[in-house]
Amino acid sequence: MTNEQRTLNTVEELDALPVGALVQTVEIDRFGDSRQYHEKVSTRAEASWLTLDPSDRDDGEYPSPSGWVWNTAHGFGTPREGRVVVLFTPDPEVVSS
Repeated sequence: MTNEQRTLNTVEELDALPVGALVQTVEIDRFGDSRQYHEKVSTRAEASWLTLDPSDRDDGEYPSPSGWVWNTAHGFGTPREGRVVVLFTPDPEVVSS
């Protein structure tokens, strides 16, 4: 288990994380910041990340691609200041067991 706290610079870095990784997206705007948490659940490009939101009744039903997760921090068509931070990366030998 690796508890990192590194900020990713590209969506390709987000794609390269292993299944089981946890990231935090932080969108910063004039009202403050908005944080979301995501877990990588698949290597399928079109549906690899789940948003972890205990208040969402549909949580876990609709995985999203890395580009969508990236845009939650950096804006959907409107550039925003934000960041994607790696919170946890599982050990490869634990994931493959």
